[in-house]
Amino acid sequence: MIDRHAKAAAAILALVGLAAADAPRVTGYVTGTWSKDFNYPASGTSSDYNYYEGKEASFQLNAAHATLTGSDLGGANYVIDVDAGTDALKNPGSLSLGSGYAIDLQQAYVAVPFGKTPLGIQAGRFYTSEGIEVQNSGFNPTITRGLLFGQMECINHTGAILTADFGKHLNLAAGAVNGWNNWTIPSADGLPMAYARIYASAGDPLSATLSGYYGSAATLNGSRDDFLSLDLSGISRLTSTLDLNFQGNYQFRGAGSPDLDTKLYGAGIQPLLHLDNAQLGFRYELFYKDLKGKEVTINSLSLAPGYRFAASTLMRVEYRVDIGAEKDFQADGHKNRADQVVTVELNHMF
Repeated sequence: MIDRHAKAAAAILALVGLAAADAPRVTGYVTGTWSKDFNYPASGTSSDYNYYEGKEASFQLNAAHATLTGSDLGGANYVIDVDAGTDALKNPGSLSLGSGYAIDLQQAYVAVPFGKTPLGIQAGRFYTSEGIEVQNSGFNPTITRGLLFGQMECINHTGAILTADFGKHLNLAAGAVNGWNNWTIPSADGLPMAYARIYASAGDPLSATLSGYYGSAATLNGSRDDFLSLDLSGISRLTSTLDLNFQGNYQFRGAGSPDLDTKLYGAGIQPLLHLDNAQLGFRYELFYKDLKGKEVTINSLSLAPGYRFAASTLMRVEYRVDIGAEKDFQADGHKNRADQVVTVELNHMF
């Protein structure tokens, strides 16, 4: 009888806990673009450096995105992000829907605190902490994603990390993730690599995140390289109208011989000026790659004025030019040293 009463009490407490937990909340965004590539590529993109660019002079439904979040009385919370559209075609693990669209499970994780201590665990699939730019372009200073987003950062990873949250000024995390999902090398084959991050904030004057990956990474030909990625990204808000984002990134892939190793360096700044409903975003990035003695150097500049018709709706236009030290960009029947793209975007968040 005592056992039956105990089970009944446990069931009642579980129901009370569910009733008192935060109900699932759905947010998201819809974004579409029109882009014009002045290199006039016959099909596809003119380079491998403009991450979500479409065909020359094309309309795109970039993303119809939904985010599901919730939590319980114990402080555990979950996040699920699902993306459908043309952007998902470029993301590792996406499922093609045909006719140029795909669906992608970008995040699905649970974060559980260890009682009332600062410690906790986060497990599942979640975004990288590297870089300035995020999946929703509406939160970025410009429309297109930069060189570092597509070339030097992963998109997301699957794994488990221990976290230590000391409030709004300091957050630490360390653990292991299965590979390193990236546009150029999408092979995350299940062998874990170490991952760690340090987030520190002094408020509006300066906040920064130092992220690192180290381990063995898959390559396109199926081999494995020693791998190291280090990224420092941050933001400074010295005035109420100017956000100054900055980033530096280093990546090393060791193939067992100095002649076969790959080294990548990247740096960028992305200020965003906002006055009432108007805004002006700018991006400058420098990307350098040394692959088996072949060097690639690209400078990228973007300017993106925009206007918010409402708090949730942003329309803007971006002019972007990428300039290479060599002829790294496909044009109409030949190669160019530069690639110029104009993009118009309408982004609505809900």
